[in-house]
Amino acid sequence: MDVIERVEGPTEWVSPLVVVPKRNSEIRICVDMRRANEAVKRSRHPIPTVDEILQELNGAKVYSKIDLRMGFHQVELEPESRNITTFTTHVGLFRYKRLMFGISCAPEMYQQCIKMALEGCVGQRNISDDIIVYGCTQEEHDERLKRVLDRMREKGLRLNKDKCRFNMDKMTFMGHVLSAKGISPEKSKVEAVTSARNPKTASEVRSFLGLVNYCGRYIPDFSTVSAPLRELTRAKTKWIWSSRHQDAFDELKRVVSKCKNASVL
Repeated sequence: MDVIERVEGPTEWVSPLVVVPKRNSEIRICVDMRRANEAVKRSRHPIPTVDEILQELNGAKVYSKIDLRMGFHQVELEPESRNITTFTTHVGLFRYKRLMFGISCAPEMYQQCIKMALEGCVGQRNISDDIIVYGCTQEEHDERLKRVLDRMREKGLRLNKDKCRFNMDKMTFMGHVLSAKGISPEKSKVEAVTSARNPKTASEVRSFLGLVNYCGRYIPDFSTVSAPLRELTRAKTKWIWSSRHQDAFDELKRVVSKCKNASVL
């Protein structure tokens, strides 16, 4: 696939390799880049927040979601930058010719590359390899989608056909359901909160609050209601699960259970 190449001769960097099985019977090669990342200079390119993108999508009625195939691997590394990705296997040393998961600067560099490739195309936003094209009318959406696809063809970007979705009147994005009626929480996010068991540690409280955050915009006085639980996540707070914490926990579950039918314009 021309993603990795054999390393001949001495190298300044060597990282260990881990092979992880995927659900579809394929495998994912993971390189432990923790030590090598100490030498990587990051560009600190800003990645847009979900709130920023949702704000821009306000008023949209037709959506398409484009997924780039093997996203990071579509960005080629300069030869002088490849040695730091060198990893060891039972058949010798190899290194990446393309951007890879595990490099600390990869997400922001990839975000910047895709943003630059699509610069000038209105009605689109991306977070990593997910690209959303939207429009207030069918005609506006189709025109914007064609412009984005033409630009991708020009830049040689390849799509993942199985994960692309076109011409939708409702779209799920980062735990939210977008439609002409507004924004509502994804059903699975609501169910994850309502089925949660009582936390036993501060770490479990933190995980629970992370789930609730997906529905935070739909909960009146969210910060006030969740305050007792947030106290338990502080480093110097002693773990004591009192009736006050239980009441806050039960109240959040009750309010979130009603969010599945809520929407925010």
